[in-house]
Amino acid sequence: MLTIGDRIKKAIDEMEKGQIEHALTEVCIAIDITAQKISGKSRSSKSDYKKFVSNYMWLISYMGLPGIMAGTIRIKFDHKDVKPDATGYCGVEDIVYHIIRCGLIHATGLDERIIWSDNTIIGSDEKGNLTLCNKFIWGLVGAVIFCPENKNEKIDENYWIKIDDYKFFIQELWGRVDLAQRIIKLRINSKN
Repeated sequence: MLTIGDRIKKAIDEMEKGQIEHALTEVCIAIDITAQKISGKSRSSKSDYKKFVSNYMWLISYMGLPGIMAGTIRIKFDHKDVKPDATGYCGVEDIVYHIIRCGLIHATGLDERIIWSDNTIIGSDEKGNLTLCNKFIWGLVGAVIFCPENKNEKIDENYWIKIDDYKFFIQELWGRVDLAQRIIKLRINSKN
């Protein structure tokens, strides 16, 4: 059975090859397993999964949408698998779970209406497409790595991840959400 560390390694390898769909599949499975560990259940549920994404949105947004840090992100996006609120907005956690994760795990792949960009962007366009920054995947990877429940995970020593200009070996970061918080705090304080 592949571990969370194995899944993260594969996600990083796929990102290095530019294979976004393969990378997302691995990180979505890693989130599933992490959400299961947090819940203490034999399987994670959609509410456990979305709760994990929601709880770590501050880190996902900071790492995955440089220049943005938000506890909640809501986007005006119309999709058959996501129920928007009365104003037509839905949470990023709903998009990650229902459209990305379920599309990759249970359906035929990524929805063609999701456009990946090198630019720091998240939002829908006039054609109804949703544009996401490629780095968003790194935010999801970071959330899994820094989650305290994953403190005993392992990965090859030469794998690293960046937060801002800081580059760290992942093996030293498993479960260390306190380090992510400290880095972000230092960075925010240095800008003020």
